[in-house]
Amino acid sequence: MQPNNIVHNDMHAISTENNVRLQRGAVSDFLASLAIIENPVDYPSYESAVQEIIDLMPVLQLNGIFTHLRLRSPKAISLITDLFPELTGIID
Repeated sequence: MQPNNIVHNDMHAISTENNVRLQRGAVSDFLASLAIIENPVDYPSYESAVQEIIDLMPVLQLNGIFTHLRLRSPKAISLITDLFPELTGIID
């Protein structure tokens, strides 16, 4: 399946009938935010990365990303399971 089969090329995002926003680049945005969390330049960039992860988590869960991938970073695992306790044992 190609991304444009879900979100057409002329669109950046869509909302599902469950009001979950699917957007292009969600996985790459998530990975970029994890990289910032691992080595933040400053607190505002860390805070922004945390908010990005919070905003993206419903999309990532809907996409089933953690069915196929596991996180290895203890810092990322700790942060995400603190924010989303239901993901304990699923993301790691």
